[in-house]
Amino acid sequence: MFKKINNLPDDIFGIEINGTLSKEDYEEMDKLIAEDRDEKEDLKFLMVFHEFEWENFEAFWADLTMDIKYLGRVEKTAVVSEKKWLHAITDAINVVTPKMKSKHFELAEREKAIQWLQEDD
Repeated sequence: MFKKINNLPDDIFGIEINGTLSKEDYEEMDKLIAEDRDEKEDLKFLMVFHEFEWENFEAFWADLTMDIKYLGRVEKTAVVSEKKWLHAITDAINVVTPKMKSKHFELAEREKAIQWLQEDD
């Protein structure tokens, strides 16, 4: 399930990810982003991952298609998690999509992640 993180700087959209994720969860997150951000606005994401899994292939596919949908609009993504595989994926994203900056932070570094998102590069 996704939960919007409130009380962040205006230019950051935050989401917590926990539990079993369904296709409907991704549709709901897409609505949250659309309600919160202008279509032409560049995005800065704070994504805090806890324990999670995809419900089925349909949910995994919804994740991939949503990533592609926002690919050109995402300026920076801070991935906050204790998951080693997410750290590796975050590093790979920087190679595959050099215009979008991504950085991994441990759960205890959440405030550091927010500061990084606010920095001008």
